[in-house]
Amino acid sequence: MIRMSSIGHVSLVAIVSLGLASVATEDLKAEDTHQLVANLKAADRKDRLVAAGILGDRKDHRAVQPLIEALADTDSDVRGVVAIALGKIGDPRAVDGLIGTLKDDNVGVRCSVAVALGDIADPRAVDPLIVSLNDTNHRVRSRAAVALGKIKDLSAVDPLLATLMDEDPNVRGFSAQALGQIENIDGRAFSPRGVDKLIGSLADTNASVRALVAQALGEVADARAVESLVSALTDTNLRVRNLAANALGKIKDRSAVNPLITALNGRDVINRAVIAAALGEIRDPRAVEPLIAALTNSDLDANVRASAAKALGIIGDARAIKPLKVAKKDTNFGVREVAADALRKISEVSRRRKPTMREGVYAPN
Repeated sequence: MIRMSSIGHVSLVAIVSLGLASVATEDLKAEDTHQLVANLKAADRKDRLVAAGILGDRKDHRAVQPLIEALADTDSDVRGVVAIALGKIGDPRAVDGLIGTLKDDNVGVRCSVAVALGDIADPRAVDPLIVSLNDTNHRVRSRAAVALGKIKDLSAVDPLLATLMDEDPNVRGFSAQALGQIENIDGRAFSPRGVDKLIGSLADTNASVRALVAQALGEVADARAVESLVSALTDTNLRVRNLAANALGKIKDRSAVNPLITALNGRDVINRAVIAAALGEIRDPRAVEPLIAALTNSDLDANVRASAAKALGIIGDARAIKPLKVAKKDTNFGVREVAADALRKISEVSRRRKPTMREGVYAPN
């Protein structure tokens, strides 16, 4: 599974638990900002580490300039903690200093700086982070991709598309994730070339990469991805199957309905619940009867029945009223609650569709 390592996420708790603090935590918390800032220049690196950690946790903007100066500390651990502290504070004054430190000789520091720049999300960091997508260390490249996804600048799209071919699966996966985040802004269309590259990555040899690609395609919500996402419904990895189904629900293309109905009859409990939810999002009446069948099948897991009930409420078809009333007596409390809520939604839809008695016209949807 792709995951971010602990590098670049140093907290005061971690510092103290590692025995780096020279005084009790409660005493440190009582110190004022002035003393903590002074400790950034202490002779003992432990005091500098702890001071930087607390200043970051406090998010005190008065500490920004001293922390920027501390980016030049001789100790790489201190520089890393200082970078994270600046990211937590989120003050744009720190951006230039952090960009300069993005070229630090220490891998851990570069990782922390990329994380911090992503937390601040200032567009000035986009070009330097794009350069970091080619860093010699895969952890730095991964964090640069994540940061670019947080900043959401369109100029990062092409470089991130290129890193879908990176040798490291973490970089490929987080690049796909970032692309989904960037292209989900204001409904801006993803270029055909970009969609094609993402679709191609659904065939990645790494399951975690395929999962993040499926998720990104759902955020992009381009119908060109439907055929490949339908194929991913039979992926060997459960997470990929779930995210592919979820993506199809977000895209809402009706050509996915029949394949989703077929998958609804599969053996995987978790996947069936996700598929039911996707069918609800598409809101196609063809899904009503299969969803009713799932709702009324007492042999199915309660999560599947509840998901089917919710989907029926979203679709709002009157055929679901009777089975939903029966489901209000389900043995599972969660199913009963969801069924009741679904009936309320269908009732509201029905009232909006009926003609008003006084006006003799249909009420607006």
